[in-house]
Amino acid sequence: PAEPGGRAVHLSASESPTLLTSVTRPPVRGLRGLRGLRGLRGRMLPATLLVAALVAAIVAVASKQKANQTSAMAADSARADSVRADSARADIERADSARLAELPPESLRRDSAQSLVDTGAAAGGGATTPTRDSLRARSVSISTRGRLTIIAPPNARVSVNGLVVSDGSWRADTLKPGEYAVEATLPASGGCESATVDERVRLRAGGVQSVTLAPKPCGVIVINMLNVATSGARFTIVSNDGSVRKEGALPQAGGIVVPVGLYRVTAQQPMCTAYIDDAVMVNPDRSTPLTFRVICER
Repeated sequence: PAEPGGRAVHLSASESPTLLTSVTRPPVRGLRGLRGLRGLRGRMLPATLLVAALVAAIVAVASKQKANQTSAMAADSARADSVRADSARADIERADSARLAELPPESLRRDSAQSLVDTGAAAGGGATTPTRDSLRARSVSISTRGRLTIIAPPNARVSVNGLVVSDGSWRADTLKPGEYAVEATLPASGGCESATVDERVRLRAGGVQSVTLAPKPCGVIVINMLNVATSGARFTIVSNDGSVRKEGALPQAGGIVVPVGLYRVTAQQPMCTAYIDDAVMVNPDRSTPLTFRVICER
């Protein structure tokens, strides 16, 4: 002992205290560390993909909602435009109807003033092409009026309900719905029934009707049987298409009036051979003489 007078104490080996020190193991590095990082990355990858899918779905839903809103706005705008257009059309029709109600009774005659001009068919005797009515009211609602077109030869006088409206074809856009009597007449000699053609036409509101009237001029067939008997002689005239047939006794003073065209003429009397001509052409306003003698028994 360092101090004077102290006693020394001796401990045996078994009684000597033992000093214990904790030892910390260093972290494992190398191959085991890499395997741990890979495992952690493998566990994180599904979560990352799930988040990305959720974000994409949210973006798609937002885009679809925006597109639906745009479509709805466009549809609302189109409906509003349609309503405005219908309202404006109805206003125009009411105004047109009011103007038409103020037209005087002579409006039908004014339609005829369009003067349908012959476009060169006059020389060939065909129908004229109608021109537009220059004097009719321009703003006419087709829902309250009807259109009537009459096609006729250029030299035919056309009338509607007994009122002469034109020479040649005619058209009107301002006629009220109802039934109309239309007629076309050619200048012809007396007895020419085919020179006048008439029809009745029913016109509906907003409707369009077209009528073709084709009157025909006439000619005369003069049958001159030189040895005609005092009684019993007769004739038969039939058109080539069978639409015209006339027959009667001979002799005939002044001839037989028939529409222009090709005819078969037969004349006969008792105890005599019949006279037959299959190609008798009748021209407008001309006489076609047939002079012959039949062979009879003595």
